[in-house]
Amino acid sequence: MSDDASQTVPESPPPRPQADAPPPDTVGTIGEKDRPLAVMTHLSALVGYLIPLANLIIPLVIWLVKRNDSPDIDAVGREVVNFNLSMLLYAFFGFLLTFVLVGFLVLFGLWLFGIVVTIIAALRANDGWRYRYPLTIRFF
Repeated sequence: MSDDASQTVPESPPPRPQADAPPPDTVGTIGEKDRPLAVMTHLSALVGYLIPLANLIIPLVIWLVKRNDSPDIDAVGREVVNFNLSMLLYAFFGFLLTFVLVGFLVLFGLWLFGIVVTIIAALRANDGWRYRYPLTIRFF
């Protein structure tokens, strides 16, 4: 008699990720001709660190002017505007929390988070992927 436990079939290794697989934080692709404007739309939000509210106004203007030209720019612009509106809302609550002193940490974290994800989004757009910002309230 043979023991079934001694005749086990070796497990196959887990499948390798495909090289063409989209990054997990993306929701679609951006056409070749729209990539430079998509990157610029993402990076334009960084101007808000120098000029108050420019992080919202510049991407909003780009989105409103170019949204009818391309569905990719429409999606990217909407995402950038939603993210920056969300960050403005979070910063308002962070400001309110400064009265109990924890708000300074919240505001610093938001500042750092905003820079990092904006750069990641621009890099993804340059590679042809639509980035989905984390912690974004979808207003539009």
